[in-house]
Amino acid sequence: MRATHARLDALAPEAERAAFPADAGAALTAWLLEPRKLRAWTSRAHEHHGEHHHHGGQLVAVTFADDAPLVGERVLAVIDSLGERLVRAKGFVHLAGDDRKGFVERAGVRTSLEQREPWGDAPRTSEIVLIGDDLDEAALRRALWACRAGG
Repeated sequence: MRATHARLDALAPEAERAAFPADAGAALTAWLLEPRKLRAWTSRAHEHHGEHHHHGGQLVAVTFADDAPLVGERVLAVIDSLGERLVRAKGFVHLAGDDRKGFVERAGVRTSLEQREPWGDAPRTSEIVLIGDDLDEAALRRALWACRAGG
């Protein structure tokens, strides 16, 4: 699967890659039919712990949950691609090929993914919360589904 991702990146590095799990019928329908909100606010900046962030006036929280194992490097790339629009991200990740819980965190401009304790008998699932300005929930879900290790 990683070779396929590398070939797609070589062919179209700026293209959005969409992937949907087999049971994503309702999510796919919502993505196709969901009206997009108009940007009815003006841009303003604020200071946060010494860092300068620009926000359009409304922060959006997006949650992502999936049982499939994810490729850690892909998850980091998705989070980093949001740039200054992303204020915070945090959650556990079911990392492909690893028996330990992955913990992803974005605070300020720093994103990290570390391996923590073993999953043990706990269900292996990714649960990530992303908070940012003008985040497109459907696009984020597609991008994170595209991080799945197998197909």
